[in-house]
Amino acid sequence: MESSKQAQVLRTSKSRNNRGRTSRRYFVADANYEYQQAVDAHFEKLKKRQKNRDAIMKETIEQAECGNWHKYRRDMITASHFGLICRKKPQTSCAGIVKQILYSRSLGNVDSEKEDKENEKRKKKKNTDKEISTKKITIISNESIKIDLSNLLRKKRKNENSIDNHLYNLPKKQMKTADCSKVITDKVTIQRSNDDCKRKVAINSWITIPNSDKIFTDEEILKAIEIIDNLRVNISLSNVISNISSSDSLLNDESIEYFLQILDQNSDNYTHPVLYYSYPHLIVPSKTKRDLQIIGGNQNRHWRCIRFDGTNLFVYDSLSLPLSTEDYDYIRKRFPQVKPNNITFIEVTHQSDTYSCGVYAAAFATTIALGDDPCLYQYSQNSQAMRMHMIKIIEQRKLMLFPTE
Repeated sequence: MESSKQAQVLRTSKSRNNRGRTSRRYFVADANYEYQQAVDAHFEKLKKRQKNRDAIMKETIEQAECGNWHKYRRDMITASHFGLICRKKPQTSCAGIVKQILYSRSLGNVDSEKEDKENEKRKKKKNTDKEISTKKITIISNESIKIDLSNLLRKKRKNENSIDNHLYNLPKKQMKTADCSKVITDKVTIQRSNDDCKRKVAINSWITIPNSDKIFTDEEILKAIEIIDNLRVNISLSNVISNISSSDSLLNDESIEYFLQILDQNSDNYTHPVLYYSYPHLIVPSKTKRDLQIIGGNQNRHWRCIRFDGTNLFVYDSLSLPLSTEDYDYIRKRFPQVKPNNITFIEVTHQSDTYSCGVYAAAFATTIALGDDPCLYQYSQNSQAMRMHMIKIIEQRKLMLFPTE
């Protein structure tokens, strides 16, 4: 009896030393070196972001509406999640919750999520129209905003904050660093920036036809198709080249449509005119098993490449953003046989700026059309070189692989 207890104690001790494994795990020198290199590189990246934190804050202030916000969010915890980690005990591992935050599944196609986003946009617009005045701020000094937190997140006692609430650490940090003049200045700057973006999109869009949810007759549909077909063959080459060559401009519908026509002429893949993207009532189901498409555009300010093989849909996105509501609507109408679990997001090269998503989508589509896989290439981070290469393809009307590093 005594010997069996001793044997059990030895087994338990050995299991603890091996962290639950049957045998101790050993790492070779190369594995340790590569791991340490990856750790050092990640810490260096975090140090650089720490130095540029003010610029990053202004750059990503629109959060989900900003492409770079999704880029930073892949390997950093946002302020709204600080409380979930800070409230844990020091000896408790937070690896699980960090993994859940960084790699959470997108709910962009869920009806309740769509409704919440629409409500958020309406409230944001309503609050933007309100006049900013000092009476809406509790206390203002020359240096900072000071707000009474005595009743914030109260639990039982009136003047005691609930430190267990996951939002406790968020306002405590933000109120410490908020500056009254900066808040008002940033709001005006953001509004001007949004207006500039709207003007830029308007300048780069030469075709504007209002969308409608009404039921169209067969005659109206045929007439609309005829109009779109006429627009497709009358796209100005000079306007397309001007749009692509501008380094701080998103590619518009006409530039992508012009490129897709060249793609269709030089490959066995079928492309669907991108001008139909804004008119869901004109979209018909695909009858081929080799569809190659670039979707998005000025409607949601982002382009991505998709490929359909008859069963599965593959998404190639240079910002790795979740599909928008318009994207899901297009996929549902164009590829009705595709189920949500048949949509695969492929890891590809990320763009270096916020304007070149259309150029990289064209690069991915070109590689696929030439019979290769975009995920095997590290495309150039020089967006201007990528744009010049796209212009070369359009001028020569011949597909060529985009520059790589």
